[in-house]
Amino acid sequence: MACLGLSWELGAASGYAAVMRQIVLAATRQGHRCVAIVRDLHASAPLFADLPALTVVQAPVATASRIPPVRVQTSYATLLHNRGFADPQSLVARLQAWRALFQAFGIERLLARHSPTAVLAARAAGIPVLHYGTGFSIPPARTPWPAFRPDIAEDDPRLAANEQRVLATTNAALHQLGAPALPAMAELFAPLPTALLTYPELDPYPRREPLRRLGLPLTSYGTPPRWPASPRRPRLFASLPVNDGTRGWLDILARLPVCALLRFSGPAVSTGPLPPSLAVADGPVDFAQAIADCDAVIGYGSHNLVCEALLAGKPMALIAQNPDHLMTGERLRALGAGIVLPERPAADSADRLLALLESSGHADAARAFAARHADAAPRAGIATTLLDLALAAGRA
Repeated sequence: MACLGLSWELGAASGYAAVMRQIVLAATRQGHRCVAIVRDLHASAPLFADLPALTVVQAPVATASRIPPVRVQTSYATLLHNRGFADPQSLVARLQAWRALFQAFGIERLLARHSPTAVLAARAAGIPVLHYGTGFSIPPARTPWPAFRPDIAEDDPRLAANEQRVLATTNAALHQLGAPALPAMAELFAPLPTALLTYPELDPYPRREPLRRLGLPLTSYGTPPRWPASPRRPRLFASLPVNDGTRGWLDILARLPVCALLRFSGPAVSTGPLPPSLAVADGPVDFAQAIADCDAVIGYGSHNLVCEALLAGKPMALIAQNPDHLMTGERLRALGAGIVLPERPAADSADRLLALLESSGHADAARAFAARHADAAPRAGIATTLLDLALAAGRA
């Protein structure tokens, strides 16, 4: 039996831990030992509480850098720049920390999701890696990496320049550790066995090289949804971000002729008095059941939430907070299955939400997506497939 490390370094949604939980359950049934190295211990706690054999530790993550961040991100290279790949000394420290964790727990194989530093450390230490995740966190194996934004051409010199800066930092750090240099940033991930947890229509890089797409594992957890008693109104499931736009979204939902169940993606928020048509889930709510019960979904642009909505045939209003959400939103719009709203409500946001609820076109497109994937392999088996791929990588 093997000791498996499961890493989560970047990204701020509990869906990362939800997938890790499914892998751990599959691994422990086979007798493997697991160590989860996670970005957010608080978000992970509810998902790991009933897994006493699982060791959970804090991931070494980048903190404030002395080097200014890139204000407008153009590609995965600028994301890395802003997440600790701008300063060689900071990167060396985190690589050493990851390597120390691998050694301390005797990790023999790593299942890495959105974990570029962990991947780099594991490869330098000779630990086999399975790289899995959504399309955003696994950029195509091209140099330079493609742009996040549709208004930036792939031959734009900024893409190459940004990537060269990150490559120089990465290789300076690897040199200090006595590890081989990367010829290009694409080589960070390209040689690894890889699995995409998405669908072709939602991959932000539709023209990428062929990769194994497994779809979305079972990720929903929490209590059954408790809806307000408004039987003659459309039901709207709302997974809202917690920021200075939250109050504005609550005001809009209170004015719309809907019955809405609210779930906040972040710390507890004080809503104040709400009308009877709105209810707030006290804790984690079963997303899959809530979406099955509703007519439409509104929420921050979590890939898992978008997949759950479309697999249930429900249209979605996506609230975009970052490049990942914007790219997912472009795919959602291309499908015709939803709309994209700004992070904070705009003057027309209420009208656009009402149009989404009243439009048959968006709902038809969402149902068409669900029908196309109705015969896919059972989602409950995806975690076992990931485990099998990781074990095979270790034997290669």
